[in-house]
Order: sequence, then structure tokens, then C-alpha cells
Amino acid sequence: MIAALAAATTFRFYSDVPLHEQILRFLSEKELLLILDNFEHLLDEAAVMVQLVSDLLAAAPRVKLLVTSREPLNLQEEWFHPLGGMALPKIERRTPAMFAPSATDDQVADAVQLFVQNARRARPDFDPAAERAAVAQICRLVDGVPLALELAATWLKVLPCAKIAEEIEQNLDILTARHQNIPARHRSMRAVLEQAWHLLDAQEQQVLMRLTVFRSGFTQAAGAEVAGASLHTLATMAEKALVQITQDRLARNRYQMHELLRQFAAERLVSSNGAAAKTQARHSDYYLTFLQQHVPFLLGKEQQQAVPAIGDWR
Repeated sequence: MIAALAAATTFRFYSDVPLHEQILRFLSEKELLLILDNFEHLLDEAAVMVQLVSDLLAAAPRVKLLVTSREPLNLQEEWFHPLGGMALPKIERRTPAMFAPSATDDQVADAVQLFVQNARRARPDFDPAAERAAVAQICRLVDGVPLALELAATWLKVLPCAKIAEEIEQNLDILTARHQNIPARHRSMRAVLEQAWHLLDAQEQQVLMRLTVFRSGFTQAAGAEVAGASLHTLATMAEKALVQITQDRLARNRYQMHELLRQFAAERLVSSNGAAAKTQARHSDYYLTFLQQHVPFLLGKEQQQAVPAIGDWR
């Protein structure tokens, strides 16, 4: 990393003084922005790398760092900005259209625009209006992830949009590059997810696998009871962008896993010895107990309040 910093700033080492001291002295007088991309690849030596970043921030107060990483550095000076997928088409209750008939091009969701752009590279005569429902479905299935949208669009040479969406629902392996000149880590969504998986410790992997039984998100209480997910573990997964935090109508936190990640981790749950059956049994017991507790309300005057509560609890 020190050599990379020196190369990026055209700095030349000049003596037998330790290299990190030389680069810190040089940068201490500079006012610039340094971008450290894919920093998680350096976290095998996490303590050393993070300490170097901390030393740099202390020695060079006018140097700003923009760090992209699957994991936070957890430094006091850090401003954490989680990134999600591109904007998705709105879900309309009565029509599955990706946009309203009167919508103009600048009102179309970003994810749709990126898919259409890549679709026309694969099939110049691609008509988004004719396949707008299937395009919207693809965008939602991949949660607006740019790489997944690009990979899905390449299949338009041989498959219609509806079939691509169907394949994504069944197996994420369709999201594999058909181009030769791209880095190996970007050739498939499975490769991307494998990288994220290996950044987890064994306990986090077990919890993530068990959380895949929740197809529509879950509350903290449900995650703890069914998957053994502590608040600390959920916070770690949120920091690593493995789950997203939203709020329901009762202002409670709900955790949602990306569908492609859910498929990926669910495969591992199924292949583990008996873990899938045990997790599904806990999942069933948890919600049956909840429903049983609400039977008196469903049969009484509180029915109108109980039904929405059950819907929010799922």
C-alpha cells in the first residue's frame, strides 16, 4: 500500500528512513484526495493497514481519504456511507408496469435505464416498452445491483426478459459474464458473493445461512429466535452490506437480505447436515406461536387491529 501511495502521488523514496515515515512526511504538507478502492482485499493484514490509514489521517490533516470496502474500517474519524443498488421502478398495486404510461424518459428508474442501455448492446432492436413488466422484475430481483443488471442483459441474445427473470429466481448462476476481457472477480455474481462470504467468520456464516428462511425480511426478535442472530451480529452484517435496515408501519427495524445473497447462502444451508430442517422448524414454531397468541384478538373486537399487526410481523 505504501508503494501504491508513492506511485499515485509521484513520490520517490530518498533514504534509509522507514518507508511509511517518508510517505507520511511527504503527505503531511499536501492537500489532496486519496481514493483507496476495494480496501477489503487488504484486510488480511487488517491491523497493519488500518493503522497506516489512522497514521496518515493524523499526520496529514488536509488529506482526505475516500475508501471503498465491503467492511468498515471502524476508525473514529470514519464517516460511514452505505451504498445500495440503483433506484428501482416503483411497484404499482394494480399494474406491474415499470413506469406509468405517461412517464417521460427522465422519470424511469436508474436500474431500468442501465438495463436498457446494456440490453441494446446485446440486441439493438430491444424495445423496453414491450417488455417493461419483465424488465422491472429483473431490476427488483437483483435489487438494482449494476453488475447483476449488466450480466442479466447479456442473455438477451438468446432469451427474452421474462425467461431471464425466471432463471434468476431459480438459480443465480445465470448471472455469469459471457465476455472474456473482464476481471475474474466480476465474471459472475457468484464470484462476488463468494468474496463477501469469505469475509465472514464461521459463526457469522452460520447465522447468515439460517437467516435465509426469511423471504420477506424479519424483525430483530425473529432473527434472534430462529437464527440465533444477536443484535451485535445484525449490526456487523448491516455494516458489511449483507442486510439492509428498513422500518415497518410501527416504526420497528426490519432486516432485509438481498435476494441473490439469500439464494447463495440458502444453498449452503441446504448442504449443511440437518441445519435446514432444524432452522425451518424453528421458523415455523416461532410464527405459529405468534399466531396462537393472537387467536383471542382475531376472534374478538380487536380483529381489525390484529390483522395488520400479523401482516407487519411476518
